[in-house]
Formats: sequence, structure tokens, C-alpha cells
Amino acid sequence: MSKIIDQLNRVRDDLNGISPSFCLAKWLQHTLYLQTGMNHSCHHPPVHKIPIHEIEKNPAALHNTQHKKKEMQMMLDGKRPSGCDYCWRVEDMGKEHFSDRVYKSNVSWSKPRTFDVLNAKTNDINPSYLEISFSNVCNLKCAYCSPDLSSKWYDEIKQHGAYPTTTKYNSFEVLEEQGKKIIPNREYNPYVDAFWKWWPDLYPSLHTLRLTGGEPLMSKDCWSVMDKVSENPSEELTLSINSNLSVPDHMIDRLIEFMLKTGPKLKEIQIFTSGESVGKQAEYARYGLEYDRWYRNCQKILDATYGKMPLIFSFMTTVNILSATTYHKFIEDVIALRKKYITNHIEEGNRLPMMTNYLRYPHMLAICNLNKDAKDKVLEHLEDVVTKYALENYHMKDCGFIWDDEIDQIKRLCQFMYKSSVGNVEQNRFDFGKFITEYDKRRNTNFGETFPELVGYYNLCKGTQWPTKSI
Repeated sequence: MSKIIDQLNRVRDDLNGISPSFCLAKWLQHTLYLQTGMNHSCHHPPVHKIPIHEIEKNPAALHNTQHKKKEMQMMLDGKRPSGCDYCWRVEDMGKEHFSDRVYKSNVSWSKPRTFDVLNAKTNDINPSYLEISFSNVCNLKCAYCSPDLSSKWYDEIKQHGAYPTTTKYNSFEVLEEQGKKIIPNREYNPYVDAFWKWWPDLYPSLHTLRLTGGEPLMSKDCWSVMDKVSENPSEELTLSINSNLSVPDHMIDRLIEFMLKTGPKLKEIQIFTSGESVGKQAEYARYGLEYDRWYRNCQKILDATYGKMPLIFSFMTTVNILSATTYHKFIEDVIALRKKYITNHIEEGNRLPMMTNYLRYPHMLAICNLNKDAKDKVLEHLEDVVTKYALENYHMKDCGFIWDDEIDQIKRLCQFMYKSSVGNVEQNRFDFGKFITEYDKRRNTNFGETFPELVGYYNLCKGTQWPTKSI
């Protein structure tokens, strides 16, 4: 058993010793969408609305909502909050797989504060990991995204309306029913006001501050936060930035300048960029992306900054039907970067990590909906790439391999693909056919030419029947 797997087993045992549903991320990780007043702990559970009356009394209620405190108590009592089903699904697959409850409770922003959490119980606590979005401004329209997170999506839905699926995909009406009504930048935003009231107490407690969006490099508010960090840098702070790295060149240059100036004064700089497919398939799914340019920007930033500060350059993935057939090629592109920049993995560790996450929402894009022939082909590609790049096939100092925890995540992806479901498969396939047909019409794309391996599945979906009265 590898050291990584042995450590994960110990962490799981420690968590279960407190409660079989206990997870430090519920207390210590916080994602905050100020443009809608929504939040969640961890990135898997659905977001929930922050009541205005709670933050008027207590700005820290941006994190410590009554909704979240009820879920904290459930975890202390050994009960499973339904919103955390991503992890429950993984754990129910068997002990050979580790859920993010384990991964997220075994990192530097969570594990050292275990006793703080146990002492706080359901009283107010400041998160050690804060991810914050000020705006939905973005230059991409990723297929699985939505108007509250992408201004490009907002403009499309405003012009053409919702997609003709049973769920009325990305309907403004549905989003508002979910509480995701966007507060325009020009209007007073009580959540932004509460945030800056909370900031003096919050900032000293932060282990990780993560800026997201939208596209944060297009947000003046995110740059204001970065300026404040530059003015008052902390050697205890990890600053993380989510970016599609497809913004204009001057923004990439400004990011590099900021990293070189401020990075050496912080504990660490982390760049999180998104991807899960390559070439024309990536450009189809992440509409507005130029894949080769994105890859060059990754190299441009690494050329300028790697080795000059404590740096993690991470790849976020949301594996879905539109990425399933080239995800193995994306993995190989990441490994090529590791070979170029990491000279000794023993000394440097995994400075270019990759987290394999599978998509659940929207249900129609989840890979578990694929037919068996398509699933078998995806499995074959992933097994080949894992076999090719397993550590056992490399010399100890070679950096061109996949780490053991990454292999575990790929395995759980395959488990999800074959053994799980989200919603009704027939409904999901019906919606996929409707979605892709409309997608091609609106964006002048061609699914069949872009995904020849999935033409059979697309035709199956177009032939799927579902009661039209539910549309």
C-alpha cells in the first residue's frame, strides 16, 4: 500500500471516530457568490441563499447561516446531509475508494483545525478556506455553466430564452426560483457590504483565499482584493486564483506581474485553471476557448514564475459527456507540462496536480447516461493512460507519471460512469438530444463533426421519447 493511500485510510478512520458523516469542509471551506447572495461549504453541495436579515445582524452569517448550522449538527450526530450526496455515492462504492470528505479533511487548511471545529460545534466559526466570486463577468460559455456564473450565458438566454429541455435549462425563471437572481454591479449589494464589514475579522484567520467568478481576471473587485493582499501580505496565506486563462494578453501579463511581486511574500500562490478535453472538443464544450492558446498561456505563466515562489499550478476538471472521449488526451497534456517544469518529484512534490471530478449537473451531461459501447470506449482509453503513466513504470525521479491519488480519482470516475445514475436516464437522454440540437443551432457548431465517436449516442438521444407535456 502506498504512503498516500495509507494516510487517506488513517484520515478516514479519524473522521469516522468522530462521526461516520463528519467532514471538516462543512465548517472550514466556504464558497461565496456575492452577485447572487448564494453560498455553500465545499463545492459539491447545492448552493443556498443567505438570508438578508441574518447578515444585517451578523456579517459572519455570510458563512454561518442557520441552514449550514443544521447540517453541521447532522454531521456531528452521524447523519448524512442530502446535499453532500457526491461523497455518499463514492463512499457507498466501497472502502477501496476515498470521497472528498476524506481528501478535504486531509489538507493543510482543514486538518490542523480539527479541535477548533469540535470546540465550535455549531457556533460561529471563520472559514480557513474562502472562495469568493464578486461577479458573473466571463468571456466563455461552457456547456455546463449558467447565467449566474457567466455573463456570456446571461446574454444568450436573454436573447434566445431557455433551452427546450424538460428542465428548461438555464431559464431565468428557474434560476430565480432557486434564489440565483443576479444583483447588477451598478446596484447596491448588501452581500458585498457585509463582506467588507466581515473582512477585518476574517482576513487574519484565512489559510487560503481563492478568487473565482465568472472569470476573476475580468473583475475589478477581484483585482482590488489582490491589491489589498499586496499591501498587507501574510506568510501564512495561500492565495488561489481560478481562471480560464483565455483572457486578453494584458490580463495574463498583469497576473504574472502580480505573482512575481507578491508571490514570494505569501505562503503560496495557487493557479487553478479549468479543462477536461482537448482541441476542437474542448472548444465546443467550453465555447469561446482557443485550446492551443490556453495551453500556451499555461506555459507562459509557468515559464515566468515556476521556481521563483512557492507555486501550485492546478488543473480543475468537470468530466462530462462532452469531455469523455478526450479526457485521456487531456491527462497526457498535463503530464507533458509536468515533464517540462518539475525536475524532481521527490523534492518538489506534485506542483502541477490534477483533480478528477465528475459532473452531476446538469443531469443530461453526466457520463453515466452514456450507452454501454460509449462507456466501454472511455474506460479503454482511461485504462490505457493509467497503465502507461503509472508510477511503477517510471524511475523514482521521473516526473512523467500519474500519482496514486489521481489514479484513485480516475477509478471512482469509472465507477460513477458504470454504477451510478443521476435522475432519469431516459429523460436525461431526451434532454441531451434537445440540448445539443439547439446548441448547434444557436452557436453554429456541429456535434457530429466534432464528436464522431458519439454520433451513435446522439442519434439514440434524438430518438428517445419523453412526455412533451413536461416541457
